[in-house]
Amino acid sequence: MARLPKNAAEIDRDPARKKARREYTYRFSVEIGDRDWVEVPREEGALIQGLPTGQRHAVTIRDGDQVIESFSFTFEEKGNTELCLSYTPWYQTWRLDAPRPKAWWCKCETAGR
Repeated sequence: MARLPKNAAEIDRDPARKKARREYTYRFSVEIGDRDWVEVPREEGALIQGLPTGQRHAVTIRDGDQVIESFSFTFEEKGNTELCLSYTPWYQTWRLDAPRPKAWWCKCETAGR
């Protein structure tokens, strides 16, 4: 899981746009299946390990206590067993994709679940 961009709130509230789609507290956390909630890191990416291939996984994202996104995936659909969940400011969207070679924002050094 990629770290939250440091200036996400500033980008989302850029005066060039009339109004942000959503007003967030930027206290994002993620739940995969029945695992514990994991806070979206602010300093370095968080590695989540041990998800089995060959089955569908439910992902729920919340801001504070409010669920803001949910979707499911399989590694087979994504074409890779290493995926990166990241937040894109301005568009206020979440992505789960295989990291591109130069994806500096999705480097994981912290062992997770």
